[in-house]
Amino acid sequence: MVQWLDENMISHDVYILSCDEYTRKYDITKSKVAVFAHLYYEELISFCLTYLQNVPEEIDIYITVISDKMKKLIEDQMSLRSAKKYNIIIKENRGRDISSLLVACCEIIRNYDYICFIHDKGVSGYNTQEDINIWLNLMWDNLLRSQSFIYNIINKFDDDDKIGFFMPPHPYGKVINYAFTDGWGSNYENVVELSNKLNLTIDIRKDLHSYSLSTAFWCKTESLNKLFMKEWRYDDFPKEPLPLDGSINHAIERILSYVVMDAGFKVAVLMNDNYAAAQYLTMHNLLCMSFNIFKYFSITNINQLVDSHAKICKLISYTKNWSSIHIYGAGEIGLECSVLLRHLKICIQGFVVSDGHKKTNICVNHPIYELSEIKENLKNGGLILALNDKNMEEVLKILVIEGINDYYIY
Repeated sequence: MVQWLDENMISHDVYILSCDEYTRKYDITKSKVAVFAHLYYEELISFCLTYLQNVPEEIDIYITVISDKMKKLIEDQMSLRSAKKYNIIIKENRGRDISSLLVACCEIIRNYDYICFIHDKGVSGYNTQEDINIWLNLMWDNLLRSQSFIYNIINKFDDDDKIGFFMPPHPYGKVINYAFTDGWGSNYENVVELSNKLNLTIDIRKDLHSYSLSTAFWCKTESLNKLFMKEWRYDDFPKEPLPLDGSINHAIERILSYVVMDAGFKVAVLMNDNYAAAQYLTMHNLLCMSFNIFKYFSITNINQLVDSHAKICKLISYTKNWSSIHIYGAGEIGLECSVLLRHLKICIQGFVVSDGHKKTNICVNHPIYELSEIKENLKNGGLILALNDKNMEEVLKILVIEGINDYYIY
């Protein structure tokens, strides 16, 4: 187990478990375990059933589908594979995998101590087929890779009372990029709203990663009690076509880990050891590529990268306090700051320069004010000082004289 800790990013455990060896076989007398899968795409039946065959015989399997045709296709393929029993449930075509979890299977889930929930996935929005294939393999390979891997997951739950939720790593591909973003999309507000409805008391911070990003996980059932105890109905979910973002489905995906933490359990990322080894090489190559680009921004090592990240976080925090923002300094550093703010979607009202230093040939997209023109406004707004060391020293003295003491040094 390794731990990833950063005050402005996610903070959770990462478990890498063997997919070829297990410490001990799961003792069926200790607890009840089931795997729940929602399958929608006919072309993915073979892919999904191949993984479901890895489930040990003492663990129950439930599959939800939306049609008799899909049920028959699965039964036909299962008959050619093994004698293992699969329970197939037909559900309404509304709510997708989320309603499978919370409506079609909710009562059944309550009978088990540990469950795995997983689903197939199709192309939507800007995602490419290649991206979806990466996402599918990431989910299924890190939850149901092998019988030994599954035994190791259940044993880990048994060994550590605090672990409540295992999720696969966040996905990234040619287009999708959840692994390197905050994961919120346009869903922070609806997650907070849902949190209030579920009576969660945990703080949900927008400046941290949203943790879970899909309904693919292993969990101790009690860790999601607040979600399972709500009386969900199919009409709680939007009709098809489902919006690409901002729906109740997207909120539930992101609130899973908060429900778990609210219940006093730990959330952890789960990887099998084969995937983790390959991921190390991929991440190393991506980091090398990134630093080749970072060097053009004077970032050549980890300390500088962390410092730059902290600087941006503090800048964002400062600007939230003000409805109007000005940048003191219209030179190279001021322009650099304005570009960064634009990328952060933070609007400025203009640049400020010391009296007698206004130049008309500076290429900026905002007005430039001399300090005497706007100093009264600056006392009621945000001011970012973007200057070189020499000018910074002089300007700080001027601001003291003018009684302006609330500013941020870029």
